[in-house]
Amino acid sequence: MVGQGGSFIFIPAMLQFLRLPTRVVVASNLDLVFFAALAGFVGKVSTGQVPGHLALHVALEAVPAAQLGGMLSQTTPRRWLRRMLAVVVTVAALTIGADVFR
Repeated sequence: MVGQGGSFIFIPAMLQFLRLPTRVVVASNLDLVFFAALAGFVGKVSTGQVPGHLALHVALEAVPAAQLGGMLSQTTPRRWLRRMLAVVVTVAALTIGADVFR
């Protein structure tokens, strides 16, 4: 239940049932996804399944993009954050649903 598959359940649950602020929900979900991805990454690296040069490119692009996203989220109104989050979660849920029925 961590990663993208769990996000479309955890995010609405934290927003609706726990009544947490949107920014807290997004950050909490990112923490969950980070630790799940870290565990997967360590497993893949330890078995030699990660090409080093590609991992370096991803890291060099992801770190600045994450910083930019953090700055943008501070200046974006909560209403727009919720709308964008709803679109992302809906697209993810539809994609996962389509994979199930293929």
